[in-house]
Amino acid sequence: MTTPVPPHTTDDELDEADLGTRLLSLERALTELPAARQTAIMIGELPDYGDVLLVAFVPADADREESTQRAARAACARLVPALPALVIPVDDIPYTLDGELRGQQLFDEMLPQIARDLLLPKEMSA
Repeated sequence: MTTPVPPHTTDDELDEADLGTRLLSLERALTELPAARQTAIMIGELPDYGDVLLVAFVPADADREESTQRAARAACARLVPALPALVIPVDDIPYTLDGELRGQQLFDEMLPQIARDLLLPKEMSA
């Protein structure tokens, strides 16, 4: 199970001009994790869970998956604290033959996991 990063507060308001820089820093930090093979970061709108959600997809070596996920969650919280975030473990990140991320395919494949991870904390507090 992944753990969401807490949503932003008014003290952490996101400056849109700063978002691109923060996302590049996050992508670099995630790809530098020792057990992470690659990464994909997507931002989407999920109305029931806040305006914007950051989802980081991180494939990791099986023997170090848990520590990689913890480090990825910490990087999300540190580098993009204004967005609620999920870190989703995946086997691989799909790319086209031209090297373009197949973001919609990845998101669609992982949507059940994303929904479970978003719903579980709410169910536990009810």
